[in-house]
Amino acid sequence: MFEVCDDRDFSFEAALLSVRYYDRYVHFVDEPIARDDLQLAAVAALLLASRFEDTCPVDARDLEWLTDYAYSAAEIVDQEIRMLRVLDDRLMLATESSFLCDAACGVSGDAVVAMAVLRLARRFVEKFHALVSTATGPLPSEIARAAVELARELLVNTPRL
Repeated sequence: MFEVCDDRDFSFEAALLSVRYYDRYVHFVDEPIARDDLQLAAVAALLLASRFEDTCPVDARDLEWLTDYAYSAAEIVDQEIRMLRVLDDRLMLATESSFLCDAACGVSGDAVVAMAVLRLARRFVEKFHALVSTATGPLPSEIARAAVELARELLVNTPRL
């Protein structure tokens, strides 16, 4: 999902929200989701997150291409509505992004170092979400803290060229 978000200029926050929405939906939905519909749920999560977070949200018609036109815009919006019902309209979720900037800036007073820590921490968060479901996993603040600590360790222990 992060690769798609990078390619389509979604905000980092929207990418994180889409992962959280998808994980929560899959975890809390009453009936099992057909394997073929997992992609539809992921695209609906992207749509929902973009509408909630991005200043210029993506349109459902623009997301049809993500599914290689396997789903129409109407099907994506219908899935978004199902997702909203399952999530019970609880869309205000804390994400790692809420904590990353403050934590990264606290590592160093040097803006260049803080930005390097932030970039590395964001990459860690992306990789973490590719491997671990966050529906019942660690809290966003814990993930962000671990990401910043890892980035700091890597920067401190990396020889300068």
